[in-house]
Amino acid sequence: MSGPAGTSAEGRTGVGDERRARAVWSALVEPGDAVAGALVQACGAAPALAWVAGAVEAGRPDWSQLETAGSGLDGALRGRLGAAVRRWSARWPSLDAERDVAAGRRCGHGW
Repeated sequence: MSGPAGTSAEGRTGVGDERRARAVWSALVEPGDAVAGALVQACGAAPALAWVAGAVEAGRPDWSQLETAGSGLDGALRGRLGAAVRRWSARWPSLDAERDVAAGRRCGHGW
């Protein structure tokens, strides 16, 4: 999947790089999003973002990937994750890790 200006979705969204993934999470979710926080805590920022990328691209979450990661997410959180993925899907096309990292640096973040 290609993003703006022919960049790959992986490069544009920060999938695979923990620092960039955290920057993208900052743009993707609202501050204090408990569902995102639980997912990132269980899996790590980059693996969690990769899972969201797969869910957005497929149009549905792949629960087996979370089980394989040994995330230990409970059933109640799964239901909330499904709704969260739908919510995040609307923001997904506008994500740009490079832009978000640059903005963080301008604001004094150590990204």
